[in-house]
Order: sequence, then structure tokens, then C-alpha cells
Amino acid sequence: MGRPALYDLLLKQVPPEKVHFGKRVTIIIDDGERVQAMAEDGSSFEGDILVGADGAYSTVRQQLYKTLLKEKKLPESDKEELPFSCICLVGQTTALDHEEFPILKEPSAQLMGTIGKDNPFSYLLFTTAPSSISWMTMLHLDKVANKSTYKSQEQDREDANLEWGPHAAKAMCDETRRFPLPIGDGTLTMGDMYDRTPQDLISKVMLEEKVFETWYSGRTVLLGDACHKLHPSGGRGSFLPMN
Repeated sequence: MGRPALYDLLLKQVPPEKVHFGKRVTIIIDDGERVQAMAEDGSSFEGDILVGADGAYSTVRQQLYKTLLKEKKLPESDKEELPFSCICLVGQTTALDHEEFPILKEPSAQLMGTIGKDNPFSYLLFTTAPSSISWMTMLHLDKVANKSTYKSQEQDREDANLEWGPHAAKAMCDETRRFPLPIGDGTLTMGDMYDRTPQDLISKVMLEEKVFETWYSGRTVLLGDACHKLHPSGGRGSFLPMN
């Protein structure tokens, strides 16, 4: 399902007064009995436990690790930047015609993966309930990188591909749109997926992979990508090599 639909579903289960938007945690105070999270705008929230479920570059984790570093309790591996070896484009098309894309008629979700031949790309398609196709196009780097080293490793590629945002996503789309799809009448390419996806909903992201040693301390605990960022292809089966 699309992420916006999932957000709406989750929000309906939580009383509106319990949800606060536009808050960025900057300080965590743990006195042993209670924990307080202070936001950038001066507001603060107090409770028995603080759960940091705020993604790979978790602010809660960074604040927690600062405290542990001062106390000399942070393992060496937790001081390192998040490594990644893949750059990824992701998107989801609008509703598609079942006659043009017969694979959407299948009663269960279909997952198709392709590894590029003589190029450093692979790409995924998977059908969704709203008659759309979600897709991923992955660029596999020669070396493991992090935010600090990526640009120096990729200096021979176009500058537009080194940045993030709509312009960088378009540059990678242009580079990969000719890739053939294993569906339809044999003439479809990844460009057909890009053209059927709202341009502002195409994202270019890094696929980091790291499991942190420290998942909790005191009354703060980390959840999800904040403590174990895994590559999305970790549980995937085999690919079909294509030109």
C-alpha cells in the first residue's frame, strides 16, 4: 500500500491531541525516574520511556550517543557513520490499465527483480492493491561509502547525480529509463514507470546498512531503522539477468 494511506490508517488509531507535528528533539534529560525530551521550538515532553523511532539518522539516537560518549560508554562501532553501497530511486505509479499491464490481474502481489548486464544497476517491480506498480532502481557502488566519502568516490559521475532532491532524481531517471521491463509486450522500459509516477513522489535515497550495538540506555530505547538499518533486498530471491 502507499505510504500516505498507511499514515492515514495509523493516525486514525491515535487521538489527535497525542500527535504533534513539526517537533525536532534537541535535548534528552534522563534523571533515572523520568525522561524528558526537549524540542527545538522550546516545548518539552515528559514520560516514563522515550522511544526513538525516527529513522536511520535518528535524532534521538544521536542525542543518546552524545551522552554515552561523554560517559565513555559508547562502543567504537557506534561512533562510525552509516555505510551504504547502493543509491536508490523509489516511486509508485498512478493506477494503471489492466489491459496494458495484465500482471495487475493476478490475485496476489507480483515481485520481479532484474540485474543489469554490464552495468552497475538492478531494479525491482512489485504490484499493489490500488492497481499500481511500486518500483526501485538501484545503483550499486564499487566501494562502500558514507555521506562524507560518497562524493569523492563518485567524482567521475555527473554532478547532478551526487546531490539529493528532484533534480538529482531526474538525472538518475534519465540515465536508467531505457532499461527493459520483464512485463507487458516487450516494449516497456523503466521510463514507462517513471512517466506514470508523479514526479514529486520520486525519491533518490541511500540504502544504508548497519546494526548498532547500543539499542537502549536508561529510559531511552531505539526502534526500527534507528537501531538496525537493513538493505531492502535482504530477504529477496533470485534475479533475472537482462541487457
